[in-house]
Formats: sequence, structure tokens, C-alpha cells
Amino acid sequence: VRARRLDSPPPDDDGDTPAPAPRVRLPKPPPVAAPSRPVVDEAPAEKPAPVAAGEGYLRLGSKPWTKIAIDGKDTGLTTPQGKIKLAPGAHKVLLTNPQFQIKEGFSVEIKAGETETVIKDLRPPAAPGADTD
Repeated sequence: VRARRLDSPPPDDDGDTPAPAPRVRLPKPPPVAAPSRPVVDEAPAEKPAPVAAGEGYLRLGSKPWTKIAIDGKDTGLTTPQGKIKLAPGAHKVLLTNPQFQIKEGFSVEIKAGETETVIKDLRPPAAPGADTD
């Protein structure tokens, strides 16, 4: 068995093979300090508001469907609606449907903590002698 010197290249190395690139060590990033207290969102969590004494609701339906305006303002809603929040007191409601030339106005009294239900049948009356089936 032949011994080889440690400072000499291995026997199959002919000297033409480039030496491997030296490894570069990157510095470690500085440690990040842990917060001294847990991070908490300072904004309070939103809770559903309980029904205030000053709120009531209107449940509104109609045949055919209609657009809903309350106290002169278009709500952007159409019938049926299950829960329109309103302040207590008297309110003027206007139901319209341009397709059927419907324009029906009425007043409603809303009581705090209660739901007032109004259902309107705005279909034209059947002609005498017309089949109702």
C-alpha cells in the first residue's frame, strides 16, 4: 500500500480541474427584540348594538312589488322588506311601481322596540264578469 502525502493532490487530479469556489459566509441578521407586551388592537371590538329604546321597525309587503320611499326619501328598497329601521313616530310611506302605474301613499305609526306590519294589495280590481281563477 502506498502512502500519499496530505498536501499533494489526489492521484487522479491532473491539475486541469478548477478548484471549487470558496464558500462565503453571510453575517447573521441582528436578533429582533420581542415586544415587552403582547400587541393588541386598540380599537374596541364591534358589538351588535342592542335595540335602542328609540328604534322601531316596519315590515312592508305589496302585490305587485313596489319601490319604497319613506318621509319623501327614496330608500332604494323594494317590497317585500322584513325589517326597515325607523325612529318612533308617524312616517309617510310612498309605494310606486311605474310598470303598473302604482303610486300609493299612506302613514304609519312606529313604536319603539316594536315592528309594525303593512301589507298592501295594489293589483287592479277584477273587471265585472271576469274569471277570477
